[in-house]
Amino acid sequence: MASVVQAAIFNERVDVFRLYDALGLSYQGERTQQTVCPNPAHRDTHPSARLYAETRSVYCWTCQRSWDVVGLVRLRLGGSLEEALVWLQARFGVPTSTIPGAPRPVSLAGVADHVERAVLAARDTLGRARYVRYLTALDLTLARVKDGRLSEADARSALETVYHHAVHADR
Repeated sequence: MASVVQAAIFNERVDVFRLYDALGLSYQGERTQQTVCPNPAHRDTHPSARLYAETRSVYCWTCQRSWDVVGLVRLRLGGSLEEALVWLQARFGVPTSTIPGAPRPVSLAGVADHVERAVLAARDTLGRARYVRYLTALDLTLARVKDGRLSEADARSALETVYHHAVHADR
């Protein structure tokens, strides 16, 4: 099973402009960062979206949706999380191990941020009760780590579960 930690690594390290180029999408210069919506269902002809280098994401004002690096690959290529991670690894070769010289491992806070973005992105399809339940689970997991009641490894596992259920919720 693909790891939410791996997804968080790609979301932290892949430049959204390079990703747009790799996906064959265009934008109007790095200064304006305007682009047509990447969502094929939108059929945008005028720029209604913007690329955000700081958050490595794109937001469409018409759709009122945003996509991170992994979400953008999944949207454009129509694959699973696992397939998106394989494609990103092949294209960008981002190290996901802790071998000497490799970038630092993603912090637990980085993983939690990724899980929170996934839950927020799925809020419309989750329904209010599930949405609140997943955000509560996320908050409880982080509180238990802070209090020392949960190891970082167990927290990562709990966050993986929250992420998996939020992303794969019955739609």
